[in-house]
Amino acid sequence: MKEKKEPEMRKILRDAESIICGDRQAQYGSPEENWGLTARWWSDYLGFKVTPEQATVCMTLAKIAREKFKHKRDNLEDGIGYLAISSQLQGGK
Repeated sequence: MKEKKEPEMRKILRDAESIICGDRQAQYGSPEENWGLTARWWSDYLGFKVTPEQATVCMTLAKIAREKFKHKRDNLEDGIGYLAISSQLQGGK
């Protein structure tokens, strides 16, 4: 019997979930802690307040800019991950 191939969309979503809910959290701490620190440092550097949610969206935009230059699956996985983290930071709203 021929095995059904998993659709690419489902695979990339699963891989992004595996990254942000596994290794990354173990390496960098909780999203609230890590993105809170990132937002504070960006705020200090830029001279205006940046929220953790804004930081994740800006990182998504950086990945989109890279993808526009050259396709790389990592850009898509990370972008999906950043947006999922943004949703978590906003309380799933």
